[in-house]
Amino acid sequence: MEQKQELGRDLQDLPQRVQKRFAWIKAKRIDPAVFYEWSAKARKKKDACEQGELTLAEFQAWLKQS
Repeated sequence: MEQKQELGRDLQDLPQRVQKRFAWIKAKRIDPAVFYEWSAKARKKKDACEQGELTLAEFQAWLKQS
């Protein structure tokens, strides 16, 4: 249980990145379809990380690259 709480704190970066990309839609820097595709991938990666299929470092690296 403690490990899951620790992982949750480490995954707090995701909502900030979602908000940043959503702001890009409003500024017309990104197409909404592209944003929603990225968002779906990010949720899948987050779920994989929470289930232990993906390490936190791998998830964070993916976030930075995407």
